[in-house]
Amino acid sequence: MLDIIQQKPQQIQAPKEEVKRMIAHLIREAGKGELFVEAMETKMPYARYLAIMLWDAVTMGEFLLADGRKIQITEFKDWLDLVKFMAQHTDGPAIIENNFVGINIYKIYSGIDEDRV
Repeated sequence: MLDIIQQKPQQIQAPKEEVKRMIAHLIREAGKGELFVEAMETKMPYARYLAIMLWDAVTMGEFLLADGRKIQITEFKDWLDLVKFMAQHTDGPAIIENNFVGINIYKIYSGIDEDRV
């Protein structure tokens, strides 16, 4: 069973203007706060430590929580899902370029001779 460490809640300021992605905004703001990482014997922003944990999980298949507990990724599918998540959030979504202006892709794909249609 996991022990829950009670800490004083961090105060997060509400945005002054309307935000389209409120949850993302609040997570970003909370990520600016700091925590003490026992395993590294240092204090750092939550967002920075999250990035370290993600890279450790992808490259080593395991990572340490701030209190020193080790989490291991034992299933290939779980690791691959994390790799896909990291790729999506570091490089952005795949950009599909199409050079098929004016061509009916369905006809070509299905083997129909476009000149005869």
